[in-house]
Amino acid sequence: MGVIHQNSGEDRPPVRLAATYTSAPIAELVGRIGRDLGWPAGLTEAPYGRFAMHLADPSSPFWSKASARVILWRSEDLGEDRGSAFRDLTDNLIAHHDDHPLLVVVSDRTDEAEVKTRDEIGQRLAGLSGCTIVAAHEVFSRYDIAETRDRLTDDAGHIPYKDDALAALGLSIARWADNLLRPPLKVMAVDGDHTLWRGVLGEDGVRGVGLDGNFRELQRELAAHGVKASYGA
Repeated sequence: MGVIHQNSGEDRPPVRLAATYTSAPIAELVGRIGRDLGWPAGLTEAPYGRFAMHLADPSSPFWSKASARVILWRSEDLGEDRGSAFRDLTDNLIAHHDDHPLLVVVSDRTDEAEVKTRDEIGQRLAGLSGCTIVAAHEVFSRYDIAETRDRLTDDAGHIPYKDDALAALGLSIARWADNLLRPPLKVMAVDGDHTLWRGVLGEDGVRGVGLDGNFRELQRELAAHGVKASYGA
């Protein structure tokens, strides 16, 4: 069974995550951030060790109805015949992608290898809409994390990164998903003097400005659309 990170008030299909390595710490963080931000959707994590199977099977939970999908791809997890595995995985993405937003985070042994793999995946998936591909070291650099690999946890539990790096990946995924799940804020910026009222408040004072005619109608129109006033210098 996959792990489900439920959010209160959920009314949209979940964000679905699949990884070539143990992704539970990342999924837990993304789910917690989503709950704190009030996302209208939860997050489901594909069972560990079945990455290729889930991508190959169009009836798998990963390809079920989703708000968005995330893939954590580490090239060294693909086995000895990486070229064949790469073609199979990208073929499956092309075959089953349904235009829902897709984020692919690529990991490899070196930064140069990550860039090469990222670009190769990008070329293969160039025809897919809503697809974003990033290299893991690009994420780490945003948070100024130099030491990312953890050989001990990788050997013991197939968790390739240190806590700070895992947190950076979780935050990056959460930021990406938040832009998709939360409705955008709308701001209407209007001047005060000679726009919301007649006259100049700083020169004429409160008793010297007027709120009549078109000025009153404009304020009524703004209020009718739910605009709440916030004053700034």
